[in-house]
Amino acid sequence: MKNIQNHWISLSLAVLLTFVIGCSQDSDNNASKEINKKELAAKINSLSDSLTIPMKEEIAKKVSLDLMRSCLEFVDAFPGDNRCADYLFTASRAANGLGQYQKSLTILDRIKRGYNGYAKMPEVYFLYAFILDEDLEDKEKAKEAYMELINEFPGDPLSIQSTLLLDQLYMSDEELIESWKMKENNQ
Repeated sequence: MKNIQNHWISLSLAVLLTFVIGCSQDSDNNASKEINKKELAAKINSLSDSLTIPMKEEIAKKVSLDLMRSCLEFVDAFPGDNRCADYLFTASRAANGLGQYQKSLTILDRIKRGYNGYAKMPEVYFLYAFILDEDLEDKEKAKEAYMELINEFPGDPLSIQSTLLLDQLYMSDEELIESWKMKENNQ
């Protein structure tokens, strides 16, 4: 009987010790996660700042790629952080600058679906449409995207610009030049 009692006491102590160690490790992981969050945010800010300084193209591409990856890593690790929409927008612009247009569109779509109150949402819609128009030359999808911007944000200056771009969407370069000349002559 005494052996059974000692066994239960030992087992209880082992469970208690496991629980205490587990809680301690969770606390350490949370502290470590918070440090990583600060470090990653600082890295993103540093990379963004460095892109404002003139540098060789190949270095700028490496910095842009690191910036895009760091922004996406941050958003995936800390999805509730209030900087996520801005970091996604930064990642999209970096992807676009790297010529990764589909990746940029995917990131912009992620902002559209997940961050309704984002202050730069008209810019998100505009960049989405502009990439379709200029970079991917998908005029039909660009038309839909410009219309979506106009309908979602009718009073925004980017909606007015989108209306102008819609008028010119199917024009050739020669037709655009001729149109501009005519407008210039009429002024």
